[in-house]
Amino acid sequence: MKNNRKNLLLLGLSTFAIISLLSGCGKKPLPQPISNENYKQEAKLFAPYDLENKTFSKEIVNQTNKPALRLNDYKPVGFNTRVYKLKKSGILWNTPETPEVPFEIVECDDKTSHVFLQNLLFAPFVLGLNIVLGGGMCDNHHVFDYELFDETAKDWIKDENIDRIALINKYDALLQTKYKAENSLKQITDETNNELNTLLTQYQNSYIKKMPKVKINIQDHSGFYHNEPLNTLASLKHTALEKHPVDFRKNYKSLVDNNFPCTANNECLEKFSNSKIEIEKDLKMELQTIKQKRAVNAKKDYENYLKQQTTNIEIFADYNEYQATTKHKTLFYRLKQMPKEVNSDTKSITATYEIISASFNDVFPKYHNSDKNIEVTFEPETQTIGLTNKTDQFIEIGSISLYYDGAIYKIANDRTQNFMSELSPNGVIQLKALTFWDHIKEASFKKVTVGTTRKKTLKFGLAIKYATLQPYQKHTIYREDQHNLAKFLQQF
Repeated sequence: MKNNRKNLLLLGLSTFAIISLLSGCGKKPLPQPISNENYKQEAKLFAPYDLENKTFSKEIVNQTNKPALRLNDYKPVGFNTRVYKLKKSGILWNTPETPEVPFEIVECDDKTSHVFLQNLLFAPFVLGLNIVLGGGMCDNHHVFDYELFDETAKDWIKDENIDRIALINKYDALLQTKYKAENSLKQITDETNNELNTLLTQYQNSYIKKMPKVKINIQDHSGFYHNEPLNTLASLKHTALEKHPVDFRKNYKSLVDNNFPCTANNECLEKFSNSKIEIEKDLKMELQTIKQKRAVNAKKDYENYLKQQTTNIEIFADYNEYQATTKHKTLFYRLKQMPKEVNSDTKSITATYEIISASFNDVFPKYHNSDKNIEVTFEPETQTIGLTNKTDQFIEIGSISLYYDGAIYKIANDRTQNFMSELSPNGVIQLKALTFWDHIKEASFKKVTVGTTRKKTLKFGLAIKYATLQPYQKHTIYREDQHNLAKFLQQF
């Protein structure tokens, strides 16, 4: 009976231990930042936190990365507000202590049910300690106590009689004065630059209107120029007129930052007032100096620069050799030496182009020959051989030969070449010479002049071998004409 009672007692105590272990340290919500109105958020002021004395300092600053109270909205700045899990989890009796850091605490969250069996196994051994310590199994999180911070900050402001609104208002007035001063200097800078830009535009327009005309003079040393269009080799350009911006702006940041640190309330308020007056006084002097001297001098200097730059006009000349190509002719020309610049009052300048020589490709003279049976022509523009049958019977063409300056190009009716072998009574055929002969090299002349060709001659002719059929009789018509090469090439 006693053993049964003893077993029941142990069972009850174990059950109590298990419940105690599973309950652990009750889960709590994580602390959240306190929502306070952000009063004039651009005028930020901070009260640093004294870690040694565990209180805020009356020495106010306007920027910090160390622990501090932001007076505008009571927010903590520079504190470790990050939530993170500690390395050790509390098992019954070894829950970590709260860190020795201001406003930082340890929160305990229950571990999940996967530790149930572990607690159950250990329950008989740690029951006594569990009852005494009220322990359990939990995860410990390192958190920031926003409520404590907010309460401490507001109590400190009240106890130290910190005139938070007055400080922020005074500092805000100082900042607004700074912004206004800097904007005023920026405005006069922009106005002056607009005037300088207007001056620049006026000079540019006037300068462009005064640009001299470029007249082209042709010196034809080739003798083969017939007013063909030539690329422009000389052009004018006015000297670059650069913008000369001025900058009268000034940064009053130092006159603001020099107020800190300052002791609340009187010292800070006095410093803010004095700095505001100093900035206003300095701005007044700056504006007076700019309007009376600096802006005036800037305009005079710029106008002198523009006058100097627009005295001359620069000439851009291209002295390379160029080509102008028509159907059968290519002219080679270049620009004669020119000055690098001329006075802007010059009305016109002359650019002299020299035609040096000319090259010719596939050029032929006009040709005509005939006998009682057949008429032969050559049209140079189309390079076409014309054959006309003057009789009332068929004529059989045996061969055609073209003579050009000593060279002979022949095509024969030997069934290996595709050309018409019969000429109908009173018929006419037109034969493209260059379909028979791909290229007649003698018909091209490279970089010649009238002077180099004046005493040279060119021989050109055709020979046609043919036969009449009634009665059958073979005939030949042939003649070569002689041309002065210079006069011949001047046709093209």
